[in-house]
Order: sequence, then C-alpha cells, then structure tokens
Amino acid sequence: YRARGPGFQAAAARVHGPGGGHQEKPDIWSQCQSVVSSHDHHEMPTAPASFADERLVAVGIVPLRDPERAATALDRALAEGCDTILVQTTTEGGRAPSHLANDPLWARVEEAGVALLCHIGFGTGTLRRGWHDNGRPLPPDHIGGGENVRARDLPSVHHNAEKFLTCMVLDGVFDRFPGLRCGVIELGASWVPGFLRSLD
Repeated sequence: YRARGPGFQAAAARVHGPGGGHQEKPDIWSQCQSVVSSHDHHEMPTAPASFADERLVAVGIVPLRDPERAATALDRALAEGCDTILVQTTTEGGRAPSHLANDPLWARVEEAGVALLCHIGFGTGTLRRGWHDNGRPLPPDHIGGGENVRARDLPSVHHNAEKFLTCMVLDGVFDRFPGLRCGVIELGASWVPGFLRSLD
C-alpha cells in the first residue's frame, strides 16, 4: 500500500453508524450523518500529524447521502491527509453507490490515489435486533461488550459490502475509474470465491 507493503494500520475514530440497530432508528442515523458531514470526525485525533508511526494511515469518513456534501467532506479529508476513505455500504439517499451522481466523487478518489474502505463498523449487514430476541438474556459479544458483532451476525455481516461491490462492478464504476481501489476490512473473506462466481 503506497510502497508501505502490508505493514500498515488504518486508524479511524469510532463513529456509531446504522449498525447495532440504528437502521431501525433513522432519526439517530440522521444525526450521525449531520455530525460526520460537518467534518467533526476529521477533527478527531486521526489526523496524520498526530501519528508517530508512518505505518499508521488516517481514515476519512465520507457519507454518500448528499453528493455535494460528500464532495466537501472528501476534499476536507484529503486536505487533512487521510489516506483512505470510509464509505457507507448501504443505499445512501435512496441511491446505489454506483449512481452517476457519485461519479465525480469516485473520480476525485481515483485522482488522489487513495483507497475506499468498506468496514464492519459502517453499514454492515449485522442482524436487526429482533433476530437476537430469543426470550433469553442477550449474551455479550465476542470481545465481552454489549453492542458489537455476535456469532449469529457472522454469516451475514458481509452482505452489505457484497451488495456495494456488486453495484460498483456491474454498473461499471471500476471500468470508468480503473485506478479506483476498494478494501473490505474486518468482514472475512470466505464469501469472496462465491461472490466472484456470482459476478461472472
């Protein structure tokens, strides 16, 4: 990655998106959108200047709901020195990520030479809360907390990223912008062979 090889770590502030049940609470997610789009995220200590180790790369968050605000957020993230751009893997603004309205954004990302990221914590396919309600106390997640991924989430946690990439591939985004790169982070890889067969 940018001549750094595999020995790098992307660092992003924790922003609670629609995972963990917020897809059922659009008012909360709208507030999150407002905060992120106002660039508060980029003011957090993910700015590259605060990194003592050059292997750490900053992650900028760019919501896709409003193309104009997305462009502003992207410019700010790039100006701050972010090397990767985290995007939502849902239908932001009721549009596919491959919608032509996003083409200027993908062109700018390609031109800047940074990578897109699909991440487990930002628009994942975790189950809605109802699927966890079996009449028993909710167990802690795999790291002992209360709001993260549990075992029954794992078979579907990659679904939104898979749908995101399906749109990007089949609608020709990677053909129009051949230098555009996208990483899928903390979503496993066992699904990839079947996904590639489906695309073919």
